[in-house]
Amino acid sequence: MSRGFITMAYGEKYCRLAEHLYMSYKLFGNCDYPFYCITDSRSADSLRKTFDGVIVKDNFVKSTSDKLMFFTDNPFDESVFIDSDCSIVNDVNYIFDLFSENGSPISAIADIKDLREKQKGRQFGVNAIKELCITKDFPNFNGGVYYYRKTDLTNIYVDFMINDVLPNYHYYGCLSDDKNIVIYDEPIVILCMLKYGFIPVPPSKNIMYLVHNKTRVKWNMKNHISTYKWYECIVHPTIIHWKVGGTETFNYEKYDAKIRGLFYKSRKLSIIKNQIIAFGKYYVYPKLLKISPKFRNIIIKNR
Repeated sequence: MSRGFITMAYGEKYCRLAEHLYMSYKLFGNCDYPFYCITDSRSADSLRKTFDGVIVKDNFVKSTSDKLMFFTDNPFDESVFIDSDCSIVNDVNYIFDLFSENGSPISAIADIKDLREKQKGRQFGVNAIKELCITKDFPNFNGGVYYYRKTDLTNIYVDFMINDVLPNYHYYGCLSDDKNIVIYDEPIVILCMLKYGFIPVPPSKNIMYLVHNKTRVKWNMKNHISTYKWYECIVHPTIIHWKVGGTETFNYEKYDAKIRGLFYKSRKLSIIKNQIIAFGKYYVYPKLLKISPKFRNIIIKNR
């Protein structure tokens, strides 16, 4: 049975995040499984220099629902998807074992709770609950990590997501933005898992935790451990899920500079230089932007 990791990236910004993810995998993952990236033809050549393999697709709709390609265009018998805005801190071999022991061919990381009568799901609506006979919900569900194992019934599961939930996304009442335009991957996978009785792996298994806004991450690369606050708990996950907003901070950029320095075996002086540049760009400059309106008001008052 072939195993591998997959991420997705296109465009300069996300390709850079994906490179960081792959570098952290090679430096700290202690794993020999291949790592592939789903991308478009424009980004394929640059990513081939980094990743073990590239899957080229040019039908992106620039929504998180693009991640469904993980299920439709997957070359492995058993695979784990990791968002590009993540960092790998420690050995990831055990992740396959955890999901395999879980027994569900499609899975993710989430808790489980019973739905009260007439209560809407956290990320899907009453129409889905009624028509799909849903009695459970997955709170704290985040699509930063997905697991997929091909079986004789694989086509049925994928067909349900692509040809049932996706076209009826808004009818079911799934999570969307204020303009009802963006379609998210999480509700689609949730409904598939709930319909077929697939079980998620609980967050307590420590695979991945999301970084909340303004949460400071401490990453001890020497000891292969990350530390930060997730709600009221101090966590030490194997995979740090920064979110896109979290990657636009000095906290992320200083570790990115270290990762690239270690991966390319750059001198410490080069790493320090990149960290200073990141400090100016992601810490000092945003501070100045916040301060400048106050100075404008003072100037206007003194005129």
